[in-house]
Amino acid sequence: MHAGPRCWLHSLFNSWQLRTMIGVTHYELRRTIVGYWVKYPNTRVNGGVATFAADLASCMELCATSYSCIWIDWSPRSTVNYRCYIHDYRSIFETPTPAQGVSHYRLHRGNDGYCGRQHVHTLLVFY
Repeated sequence: MHAGPRCWLHSLFNSWQLRTMIGVTHYELRRTIVGYWVKYPNTRVNGGVATFAADLASCMELCATSYSCIWIDWSPRSTVNYRCYIHDYRSIFETPTPAQGVSHYRLHRGNDGYCGRQHVHTLLVFY
């Protein structure tokens, strides 16, 4: 058996319970700010769940703190309970459609050089 330091990597999908083990230190990486967002102006995607988020920052935060959220649709001119729609993987096969005044934001998470800082990239999409 090999002696010396060892490293075990885990993902969010590991369901093991933490337990004390002599000689082992557990480190957990926590990110409080998302990687980056890509904005698609005048675009929406069908589906999603309406939220109570009253401003764009709250809508983005709601999505970023939900592990299953992959994008949002933000409609600032809608009534309060219909401004922010969050989408999870069930919406992945929906087609983006033109929607005047609505912005579609896709959340990109992970180790891409932007991790730990928030960036919004705007893409012009023509239909």
